[in-house]
Order: sequence, then C-alpha cells, then structure tokens
Amino acid sequence: MASIPTPEDERLLLLYINLRLRYLGCPTFPLKQDSGLDEMASGLVALGREKDRLLSNHLCPVDQRIQDFLYANLGDDAPRLPALSAS
Repeated sequence: MASIPTPEDERLLLLYINLRLRYLGCPTFPLKQDSGLDEMASGLVALGREKDRLLSNHLCPVDQRIQDFLYANLGDDAPRLPALSAS
C-alpha cells in the first residue's frame, strides 16, 4: 500500500527537482524555506559539470576496443562511436 506523502517528503522532492534543474542549467523553483543547500548544491553541480566535460569524449572499454578495431581496419575514414552523453 502506498503511503500518503508528508510535507517533508514533498519538500525533499522539490529540493531534488531543483538540484536536477540546476544541473541541467534550467531555472529552479523558488522555495519558501531556503535551507542553505543552495550554496552546497552549487559546488556539487560545478563538480558534476566538470566531470561531464572531462569525460565527454571517453569511451567505455568495450566501445574503445571496437573503435580501435574500426581504426585498424578502416584507417582514418573509420566512423567514430558516440561518446558518453551528459544526463
């Protein structure tokens, strides 16, 4: 049976939604009670974006082996496998 969400559950959900919106670069929903998480979230968002930037062209090991195979057999005309995308 599903329980009825409490006001605290709703507040946490809004905080999570705001964090995801901020990570995507979208405007956030203003909350009545700013619990100071805004400053902490800014640092986490910056770290996440930097990680995504650094890994934007990284291939997982299996994909890298496939890419190496394509380069070995097709040379410079080999298609490039898509890298990780930011989510």
